[in-house]
Amino acid sequence: MKEAILVHGLGLSGAVWAECNFKNMQVYTPDLLGFGENNSHRITSTTEQLEFLIQTVGAKQWNRSHVVLHSIASMLVIDILASGHFPGSITLVEGNLFSDDASWSREIAELSSSEYQLWQRRLKDNAQLILRTQLMSSHPKSSIEKWSAGFRQFDPAALQWMARAGSRLTDEGVILDSFCKIPLPRLFIAGDSKSSSSLKRQKLEQCDVSVQVLKNCGHYPMLDDPKQFVATIKKFIGD
Repeated sequence: MKEAILVHGLGLSGAVWAECNFKNMQVYTPDLLGFGENNSHRITSTTEQLEFLIQTVGAKQWNRSHVVLHSIASMLVIDILASGHFPGSITLVEGNLFSDDASWSREIAELSSSEYQLWQRRLKDNAQLILRTQLMSSHPKSSIEKWSAGFRQFDPAALQWMARAGSRLTDEGVILDSFCKIPLPRLFIAGDSKSSSSLKRQKLEQCDVSVQVLKNCGHYPMLDDPKQFVATIKKFIGD
C-alpha cells in the first residue's frame, strides 16, 4: 500500500485535507508543530518540523512516502535536500517559490508586536470568512468551520516565526533552488486563478519538474476540487 503525508500551510491544520479521499493508500495529515492539536509546541527550526514528519510516518516508511507540501510548507524542501533523507516523491501545492507567493507571510512578518497581537485576534475571530473568500466555489458553513480550524488554534510565536522564515527564504530564492536540485520525482500543482502560473511552469519545467494547473481552482485546490486534486497526485505517483 502506498503512503502519502499531506502537510498544511501557514496558520492551518491537517483538517484542510479532510475532503481528499485517497482510496487504497495510507495517508497522514498531521498538524505541524505549533498548529492545530500541536499548538503548544514552540518551534525553532524547519529541521524540527521535518524530524516530526519523519517520526509521523516512521523512518523506514519515509523513503517510500509521497510528500505533499502546501503553500509555505514548501520551505521544508530545503531541509529535505540538506538532510539527504529523501522520500519517494515531493509535490508542492501552490508552493512558495517566487516573491509574490509570500505576500501574506511577508505581511505577517513585518508586523510590530502590538500589530501582531491585533492581527491574530482578527484571524481567529474571522477564520471562516478569511478562508471562504479564498475558495473558488461556495461550501456549507459547517465545512468551512472545520477546514479553518487551524486559523483559530495556533501558537502565535510559531506562526510568526514560520511567516518570517518562509517569506525570507522565498524572497532569497532558496526554496525554488532546493526544489530544483532534489533528485526525486517532483510535481507542482497550481490553481488556474494564479497569474504567475505560466512563469512558474516555465522555470520548473527547466528543472524537470512536472507541472499541473488545475481548472477552477485557487490557492486551495484540495478544497476547490478534491477529486481532481487527488486524481492528479495519484496519476503522478502511479497509483
